Amino acid sequence: MKPPTLLLLSHLTIFVFFGCNSGKTQYSTVQKLQTEPKTDSSDLYTIIKFKADHSYLFPKNYKNTSLTKTDILALDSITNSARLEYNSSLGKKHSLRIKDFKEYRRQFVAVTNIKGQKLVYVNCFRGWQSFEEKWKIEILMVSDGGSNFFNLIINLSNKTYHTLIVNGIS
Repeated sequence: MKPPTLLLLSHLTIFVFFGCNSGKTQYSTVQKLQTEPKTDSSDLYTIIKFKADHSYLFPKNYKNTSLTKTDILALDSITNSARLEYNSSLGKKHSLRIKDFKEYRRQFVAVTNIKGQKLVYVNCFRGWQSFEEKWKIEILMVSDGGSNFFNLIINLSNKTYHTLIVNGIS
């Protein structure tokens, strides 16, 4: 594992490099989910409030915002579409292919930017049992782990995503 400072700097560098360019991807496939999630947390997801110490995710002047059931369904659809597009860009037997979306737990950090757009950091992971209940209150930052860990930023206002990052393998 990398020291926390190095991990923070690497995530910040990736966010600045990819998140601030115009490389937005419009999602193409929307898959409807069969169940409606709760609005705060469940066994599948949790909503973590944006705080000043989360400035590695978004600028400090962005404001915390809430998510509705409709927002969460849209986030899941866009995230799954991003997963499918990512996997299709890899070979069929590539080790970093993202597995079945239903196997992942999700953390959401929602903000409103200075343009009034709703942006959400989505952190997805499998093998969550080892995190006990921590995953519901703390943003998980994991080095390595391959496709068991991936994250992206979704703009709910215009239904785009960017900065899809899949962890590497050491």
